[in-house]
Amino acid sequence: MIIFPLASYLLINESYNSSGILVDFSYLVVQNGSDILPPELVTYDKAFIKINDVKNTFIIINDSTTPKVKIGNYYYWSGYLDAELVWGGFAYGEHTTFTNMSSYLALYYYNSESGKFIPFPIVYSYGNDTAESADNLHVTISPSGYAYVTLGNLQPGLLTTQFNPALPSFTFLSITCLIPFYINGSLTHNFEGYIKYSTYISFLRNFSANSSAFAVFNGKNLTIYPSEKITFYQIKPNYTWYYLVYINSTYPVYINGIETNKMFVRSGETI
Repeated sequence: MIIFPLASYLLINESYNSSGILVDFSYLVVQNGSDILPPELVTYDKAFIKINDVKNTFIIINDSTTPKVKIGNYYYWSGYLDAELVWGGFAYGEHTTFTNMSSYLALYYYNSESGKFIPFPIVYSYGNDTAESADNLHVTISPSGYAYVTLGNLQPGLLTTQFNPALPSFTFLSITCLIPFYINGSLTHNFEGYIKYSTYISFLRNFSANSSAFAVFNGKNLTIYPSEKITFYQIKPNYTWYYLVYINSTYPVYINGIETNKMFVRSGETI
């Protein structure tokens, strides 16, 4: 069930083998209502283009400032940047009037040389050649850099040539721990979400729950770096617990060779 606010990615990916080209159409929901969801890529459609002896694949996006480009023996022509993400009718050229709208949109391409997603720099307030349409949406550039769509009068035109929204994050981090820990220097008791920057995680080396129990951390602190690939880190730090054991006896008591009636004993240890 869809609950607003909803945050998701739509992805188009091409790959190839000796028999042809495979194009995958997928989506990834990262937020549904108040729930931040771990990454689960759902491929809802595929297209296979049968071509023998494929050497490489890529998607060509051109614009009006470079109206003609030659790749191999072929020339490619275009007008606007021919990659569009728009709101419109459901299908078959449907024209739609929206009753409510508040959405932040962005469009990126993957640069294989840098290994990063890069936003398309040129953004218009409308689609140039989509069959479906809407008549009551208004688009501006939000302070956070996204294309912000609301109800209003359509004003078709160029929004910006320096589109700079936040980059997508596909790295999900989940930390489960009964003992508080630090995320980039801030003390917290739990963490679950997507990270956009390097994240330093430090755990308390010793933790005293009360006068009768304490825990010792067995492990190392971590730095998690965001990735352009879908990544899921689930961390559960390893602590060894010690509990204070009392033995009531009228006779001398030796615990592990030491004469005493009380001692901190490691969880699971035989005495």
